[in-house]
Amino acid sequence: MREELDAHLALATEYLVSRGVPPQQAEDQARARFRDFETARQNLYRTARQREAEMARHQALGEVRTDIRFTIEGIARDLRLAARGFRRVPAFAAAALMTLALGIGATTTVLSLAYNIWLRPLPYADPARLVTLRDAYRGQGVGGVSSAEIEDFRTNPFLGGVAGFSYGAAITKVAGEPVRLVCYRVTSNLFEVLGVRPILGRGFVAEEGIQGRGAVVVISHRFWNQRLGSDPAAVGKSLELFGSTFTIIGVMPKEFQIPSGVRSDLWIPSENVGVAANRGQRYAGAVARLKPAASLQQAQAGMAPINSRLAQDYPDTHREWTTILTSISDETLGSYRAAFTFLLGTVGLLLLIACANIASLFLARNSARHGELAVRVALGATRGRLTRQLFIESLLLSAAGGVLGILAARLGTPLLVRMLPPGTPRLDEVAVNLPVLGFAVLLSGLAGILCAIAPAWHLSTNAPHEWIKGMSRTVVQGRHALQQTLVIAQVALSLMLMVGAGLMLKSFFHLTARDHGYDPQGLLTMSVTVPFDRYGSESARAQVYQQITGHIARLPTVESVGEVNGFPGSGLGTLGFGSVGTKPGSPSVQVTLHANGPDYFRTMRTPLISGRAFTGQDRGGTPHVLIVNQALAAKLWPGESPIGKSLVLPAAMMAMAGGDKETAFEVVGVAGDMRLRALQAPPEIFIPTSQATPFWTNLVIRTRDNPSAAIEGIRHAITSVEPDMLIENVVPMDEIVSGSVAMQRAQSTIVTVFGALAALLSSVGLYGLLSHLVSQRLREIGVRLALGARRADVFKSVVSRGMVLASIGIAAGSGAAYALVRAMRTQVFGLATVEPGVFVGAIAVLLVVSLAGCYFPAWRATRIDPLTALR
Repeated sequence: MREELDAHLALATEYLVSRGVPPQQAEDQARARFRDFETARQNLYRTARQREAEMARHQALGEVRTDIRFTIEGIARDLRLAARGFRRVPAFAAAALMTLALGIGATTTVLSLAYNIWLRPLPYADPARLVTLRDAYRGQGVGGVSSAEIEDFRTNPFLGGVAGFSYGAAITKVAGEPVRLVCYRVTSNLFEVLGVRPILGRGFVAEEGIQGRGAVVVISHRFWNQRLGSDPAAVGKSLELFGSTFTIIGVMPKEFQIPSGVRSDLWIPSENVGVAANRGQRYAGAVARLKPAASLQQAQAGMAPINSRLAQDYPDTHREWTTILTSISDETLGSYRAAFTFLLGTVGLLLLIACANIASLFLARNSARHGELAVRVALGATRGRLTRQLFIESLLLSAAGGVLGILAARLGTPLLVRMLPPGTPRLDEVAVNLPVLGFAVLLSGLAGILCAIAPAWHLSTNAPHEWIKGMSRTVVQGRHALQQTLVIAQVALSLMLMVGAGLMLKSFFHLTARDHGYDPQGLLTMSVTVPFDRYGSESARAQVYQQITGHIARLPTVESVGEVNGFPGSGLGTLGFGSVGTKPGSPSVQVTLHANGPDYFRTMRTPLISGRAFTGQDRGGTPHVLIVNQALAAKLWPGESPIGKSLVLPAAMMAMAGGDKETAFEVVGVAGDMRLRALQAPPEIFIPTSQATPFWTNLVIRTRDNPSAAIEGIRHAITSVEPDMLIENVVPMDEIVSGSVAMQRAQSTIVTVFGALAALLSSVGLYGLLSHLVSQRLREIGVRLALGARRADVFKSVVSRGMVLASIGIAAGSGAAYALVRAMRTQVFGLATVEPGVFVGAIAVLLVVSLAGCYFPAWRATRIDPLTALR
């Protein structure tokens, strides 16, 4: 085409010359006539190149498609070959499949707990930038903050927003029965700081937090679903709360909760989030969002001048107090980090043991396939082709094992959920969900690769011509060395798991066997709350509580009954807390404050170390008296008797007890320490209920027989006095004690099961290796027996070889297990630096199961017939 265009240009030039135009002018005029000539040439050239490139792409794509098709066809052939091969060895396939299903299923089960409870992001916008603020006395005893401090916190230059919230409760009736609704008072910017919007309606505006500017409420998704039937027109309806009418303006998302650990039903706005005006009453919680360029360390440093100013302006309530900032994930879920890290590490070790076991089985199986491999090499198979076949076989097994493991996890996860304490956050959301399934699939693939690495490495280190000539001694020794290494690794990892299981069991037994300071057997607990509108005076509340305890005490199933605000494990908590000292300026101690009745310590069977219990004479208008526990007496009066001494409770603590000023109390008794599961009992103060009577109290009832059998009679006794009394948290005390160690029980159970499975897998690994060795040495053993060797010597030879491997594994695992003990010592209750009993027990169990794994191959070796072996 380019030549055609040049010919047209030449003809036009020749024509013009024939008409008398000079040649140069003729050429210029011809080019002017063909002014797009160069453009046309360039377009033609570009089009040609494009067509050439397109043809090249089509050709390359065709080659790629061909390669992909051939690869897929090759993989499909390998899969069919692997499936046929496994059908020929069903025992091997079943053992490998169940081992993988066990490892993957256990890992997926633990991960479903860890992900949904600990690892899954909190339901807030950018939760990494959210922090909680808590006041700490002398850097310890982190608690809440006072309502007045929230405005002070907002002066921190590194915080973009600070919001507060305070626990409250509203009593309403459902189907004629009193029901408690958890109703938080919150600052109007709380939802904005957390970055969460209602799914229906709207959140609060600033004006609604000012008293008298609007009675509005935002409800939880659970309340909307259970109480309002998920009515889409719920916004705008009214609720009766606290004797007033509130208008519903929004419904929060299903997963939303305030970061306090208590599931809430309602939120109402209040800029003064707590009812207390005293700065020493630290009832409120606070959450803040870091500014975009700020870090947690900078925000913590920004609190220093604020704390200094508050200590100077309010020395009575802020001296020696500091505000601690914690990331919201650590605050909410940090206590579960150690438990789930340990469980994930444990289940990871179990999976490694399972993979090592299967790799050892593959090596043993491949030794019987050298004839097949030799034929493949003779027909032209490359080393890469054989390696691919090994990986595909392993991945096929791991995929099937992964499916079985996921099914096992779906069955095992609900069992583990039931073992955890009810207060565990997001426990009702635990499931084998999509992220966990994705990880299980990834884990299956990784397990398949791990299982194939050792056989593939062995394949790559031996020349194919050795297979063609037959199995040489060098090849056999190399294969056996690799199998022995895997068995040693299994034993070492199993020892670590068993030592970890022993440590957790010992810690759990320490927790359950220690003296709690009371007798939980036969003890029934419950919380009762009087109607707010009819019992406004303390005297009315004290009278109704006295009538209730009197009616309960007269029941034939009841031995004694006591009342208290906050027994160990109480669902409603204590009367309050604060700091006390023996005199002004003396070192203070952070204490917990309780109000209790005369028979509380007798009902709990907690001994009075000295002094007396409260009596009916300790009532309003009489001298103020209190009882301290041993922990507080040791701190305030070391080596002295506190009986008769005076202890001044500051105004902040008196406000909790219904007073309004600093008050001196006489110490009339010292009670034994009571604890649920803490390492040490907290310092505690008890004052008479008749001198400080809140709207709610806990009843502890000592029954003569089964506590559950007395519940109906006790309910009737309470409602006969006050039909509208709210009765909650009816639980036997031994269930509370049991629930307090539920996480430790779950950890101990899981790790013990994993340790037993690890020991079993190690025994199976030894069995597989020795069985393979015996099958390889049939001729040798037959010759030895034919030449006069004793069967006992053959038995001892096989057993000693296996026990030598087990001993090497135990020696290798002991060092790692010792490091594990040192790492767990600071995080597990009741552990010493060295735990010889745990070590000896784990080693003894592992030696026994190893001996069992060695026995059957050795017994099989002694049953060999020399003539049959030689033939």
